Amino acid sequence: GKIMPDFLADYYQNADTFILNSYKETFGVVLAESLCCGCPIITTKNGGYSNEMNPDEGIVIPPDDSKALFEAMKKMIATKNQWHREKIAMEAHSKFGQAAIAAELDTIYQKIFNK
Repeated sequence: GKIMPDFLADYYQNADTFILNSYKETFGVVLAESLCCGCPIITTKNGGYSNEMNPDEGIVIPPDDSKALFEAMKKMIATKNQWHREKIAMEAHSKFGQAAIAAELDTIYQKIFNK
């Protein structure tokens, strides 16, 4: 069912993993949200963030591969206490946090206006 935005952080923080099993979505904001909450992820290799994802953040699988998804889920269950959730959250904040995004936007604006 629908989860109100105020409660999403609690769901991510209490989940063992977050799965974004998509055929073509290259980067869902939900990946950044879950990582910022320290939740390791399983996602599909569709370009975007999966191409640069740190293996300490989760597992990347091929799209449309139910066997790979099943194996990744089994691995997450077996290793759920081995993921460094604080490290995942800190790294995600350095990439997706307010300061990081503001710095990226500033760089873009500087390029546009200082031609």
